[in-house]
Amino acid sequence: MMLKNRGFLVHEARKGASVARISQQEAEDIFRIRACLDSLATSLTAAKRTPGFMRKLNKIHQQMIQSAEEGNLASYQSLNDRFHELIIQACGNERLIQLILNFEKQTEYYRRITQKNGLDWVKDSRKTHAEMMAAFEKGDPEEVGKIRKEVILGQIPRFSDYEKEG
Repeated sequence: MMLKNRGFLVHEARKGASVARISQQEAEDIFRIRACLDSLATSLTAAKRTPGFMRKLNKIHQQMIQSAEEGNLASYQSLNDRFHELIIQACGNERLIQLILNFEKQTEYYRRITQKNGLDWVKDSRKTHAEMMAAFEKGDPEEVGKIRKEVILGQIPRFSDYEKEG
C-alpha cells in the first residue's frame, strides 16, 4: 500500500500490480524540485560550516576516493549517500531537512537509474565532489549550492537516455 501511495505501483483490473512508469516531464519536475531543495540545504551548511563538520566531510570524501580507486561501486554509492546526508543534516533547518528526507524517499529509484553507467558516473561524481569540497573549504555557499544544483539537474538528460533505451 505504501508503494502505491508513493506512486511506485499501479494496480490494473485483471492485470494486478506493476511498477509505475514515469514520464519525462514528471522526471524533470522531480529533479528540478530536488535540485532546489538540496542546493538550499547545501548553501546553508556551507555558510555555517564548522571545523568539526569539515573534518567529517573530508573523511567521507577521502573514503569515497579510495572506494573509487578500488572500483568498489557499492561502497562508493554508500559513502556518497553519507556525504550528502551529512551536508543535509548540518543545514540547521529542520523543516527543509524533513522536506528533503520525504522527497528523497520518493525520488531514490529515479536517481539510482540515472547512475547505471557505474564507472562513468563515479568519474563525474569524483570531479563534482572535489569541486564541492573546494567550495566548502573556501566557505562559498553560493558556489557549493550552484554545484549541487547543476549535478541534480544533470540527471534529467540521463533519465531521458534511460527512457529511450526502454
